[in-house]
Amino acid sequence: MRNPWKKYSGINPQRQDGHRQIENSVFKALIKAKLTSAEYKVTLAIIDFTWGFNKRHDTISYSQLVEKTGLCKRTVIRACKSLKEKRVIYFESSKMVTSGSPINRYLLNKHYDTWKDDTAARKTGVTKFSGKGDSDFPEECQACHSQKKGDNINISEENNTISEEIEDYHSIDIDKFINWFCSEYHDMYGMEYDLQDGKDHRLVKRMLKVFGYETLVEMAKIMLEEYDYGDEFWKKTGPNIGLLSVRSNGYALKYSKKKKESYKTGNGW
Repeated sequence: MRNPWKKYSGINPQRQDGHRQIENSVFKALIKAKLTSAEYKVTLAIIDFTWGFNKRHDTISYSQLVEKTGLCKRTVIRACKSLKEKRVIYFESSKMVTSGSPINRYLLNKHYDTWKDDTAARKTGVTKFSGKGDSDFPEECQACHSQKKGDNINISEENNTISEEIEDYHSIDIDKFINWFCSEYHDMYGMEYDLQDGKDHRLVKRMLKVFGYETLVEMAKIMLEEYDYGDEFWKKTGPNIGLLSVRSNGYALKYSKKKKESYKTGNGW
């Protein structure tokens, strides 16, 4: 089968140029693992630094993980802490210091049966199925399997599964938006955004439910572009996620007007 996009590419990667080897069962466990996008990026970066160079573990600075993943430092730190709690990775102080900050020694926990979320099984996305048959099924597929077997489906359990999936999507979008905002903030102002972890996550989650990811990004762009160093109000608050939340309806209205103007001047009419 031919790749229709190859003709547009300026690169042609080959396996002999270098590759990363991951044991099959570990690779499959990573596919099933319920990780956020930031956690996946950090996990892959650690695999690259360690297994990619035939090392069991390696000393890695946060700045190296930031460069490798494209995430802001606070998001990297939060993802590392979460991954350690889930037992996907392990790290400890290497007693080395760079730029005044300690460097940790990291390894990927290849014993994926010890990974955990709410339970160790849920971490890999697999739950023992108590219905007919002797196979294990991803948690979100249990209702489908029951239906094929002719079993009665518990509606409340099905609704809970749907709610969990929606929550997962929101969680992914929250990290995705915050990573984008941190990166955009750094590019525009040349400084790192001071992320308020719990507060900013709650505010982004709330706004995503109302506006959705794409609209929220456009609203944030308008806020960042409007930033005025000479304005006393801006000096006190700065262009942050809290301000985006407070003025969300106003920015949504501005985006709506901007969108209509683009239709009038473009091909939308």
